[in-house]
Amino acid sequence: MRALNLKLISLVALVVLTAACATAPEPLKPPEEIVAERSQARWDHLVAAEAEQAREYYTPGYRAITSVVDYEIWARTRPIRWLGAEVEESWCESEDLCRALVKVRYRIPGGPVGINTMRLEREVEEEWIQLEGQWFYVRK
Repeated sequence: MRALNLKLISLVALVVLTAACATAPEPLKPPEEIVAERSQARWDHLVAAEAEQAREYYTPGYRAITSVVDYEIWARTRPIRWLGAEVEESWCESEDLCRALVKVRYRIPGGPVGINTMRLEREVEEEWIQLEGQWFYVRK
């Protein structure tokens, strides 16, 4: 009986150790990488005209005063159509403030003849802040 208990305890210990190894957390990403990923995801939603999903990257304060409907109307009525975006770099100025430089491609469909078919691009610098462990886009 004692040998059986010892084997059972050993088996339970082995299972616990195996499970602990299998669920070891990944190393934390640097904030610059997190901001770059979140910025790219936000732009991917903007390009796909997924306003509700893009709005989720804004600060809680912005979302508290801007309803989903209001944000969707704003996004839909802009004179610009986003064609693509790529985060070129990101850097942090403090532990709670980072910036991302994004190259965006767009067109202006309602613009004057000739301009309305042009594909344009420019760099946009974004500000991101960390609140309660999460990074959020700050609308200027």
